[in-house]
Amino acid sequence: MSWRSRRSRALVVVWVLALLVTACTGETTDTTEDVDTTATTAAPSDGDETTTTAEGDGAGGGDFVTVGVLAPLTGEIGEFGQIVSEAFELGINEINATGLNTCGDIRLQFADTETNPEVAIREADQMIGGAENLVGFFGPSSGEMVALVDTVHEEELVMVSPYAGTTELNELGGDFVYRTVASDLADGEAAAAFIIDQEWGTAAVLAQVAESPLSSANVVRELLADAGVNVVADVEIVAGQPSYEAELSQVIAQSPEVIYMSVGIESGVTILREADALGYEGEWMLSADLVGQDTIDLTGPDIVEEKVFAEGAESDPDLPEFQRFAELYEEEFGIEPQVFSPNAYDAAVLFGLAMMAGDECTGAGINAALRDVAGPPGTVVGSFEEGAEALLAGEEIDYNGASGVLEFDETGTPPGSFAIFQVLNGTFERVAFYPASFFVD
Repeated sequence: MSWRSRRSRALVVVWVLALLVTACTGETTDTTEDVDTTATTAAPSDGDETTTTAEGDGAGGGDFVTVGVLAPLTGEIGEFGQIVSEAFELGINEINATGLNTCGDIRLQFADTETNPEVAIREADQMIGGAENLVGFFGPSSGEMVALVDTVHEEELVMVSPYAGTTELNELGGDFVYRTVASDLADGEAAAAFIIDQEWGTAAVLAQVAESPLSSANVVRELLADAGVNVVADVEIVAGQPSYEAELSQVIAQSPEVIYMSVGIESGVTILREADALGYEGEWMLSADLVGQDTIDLTGPDIVEEKVFAEGAESDPDLPEFQRFAELYEEEFGIEPQVFSPNAYDAAVLFGLAMMAGDECTGAGINAALRDVAGPPGTVVGSFEEGAEALLAGEEIDYNGASGVLEFDETGTPPGSFAIFQVLNGTFERVAFYPASFFVD
């Protein structure tokens, strides 16, 4: 399976313009891009926020509830924020169209967190102060999610992320704080397993100083050392620098057979280009934040072809729940599902099912029911409509989604499957797959 972003061209233009301004002035330019929604605008608010409600007859027993979408639409992982926001809204639209939600329609209020924890806190506070019937948040990245933990506990709001893998949530998650993707422990395990399987004897680790990149890098470093792979260089970088030649020279001087790189797309593109210019001829293993067509297009296909691999959360394509989602996604967007989009869609479905299963249409009510609808015991269901009908019939349910089994552990984390992709013919193609069972102790 290949990953292609329908927003790729627009994001390339935004990123290049920002890079040119930064190069000329040394300052960062705000490149906020409004999310492209399919819902109808219900109550626009001041600033960058937009409140929407999906098409539907509102036939549920309640009035409406609001979920805030706090996603990084710009910054180092802006491409993924756009992807997951669209997939989450796709799920909410489907829920509202059924008219079965006893809490009424779900309205969405969007804000760009800019991949910045301080901005995420500010936007969350604005929503808390102004959004009607707010029950939770969707979409924060790892650093943003960690920064918002105290807020959601104090306000009793449920927070769900489809890509926040940071191992800090292994301690902080599980009550009002959930994710529909496995921990960075599994990301790192998948990357390390492939490096070991390829029998590369020497490796370097290059990681950005941020929550998720460091989490994955720490796991890779430890597992490679345990397997006897010689980690010949271990370098941390700061995002947003105009050049990384000094750090790369230090790494390349050790002649690693493979470099594991866990950074955001802007830094990653710069590093890949400069490494090529410096004559590095080894392989690359990239973290999930770089599994996007933009990485290839911005770097140059000739630079990354065949020599670049990457790991990322990946659904089992044989699952009927994934196949159903893929049809829905392709009908809506005209392309195959993007990385993290099944996880985002599942988050929407879980929000809706937990609303129906809870005793009240509040964050506390959703939090109390979320685990119950996401795991056994109960009738296994694969869609919101199927689950809603079972709940209305008085049954317990166990939702298995497009991303797979979603039974939360004590940290609010489900098991997850991962794939390894290689750049072939100018796109990321899957070359290996590690099922969720691979990561079970």
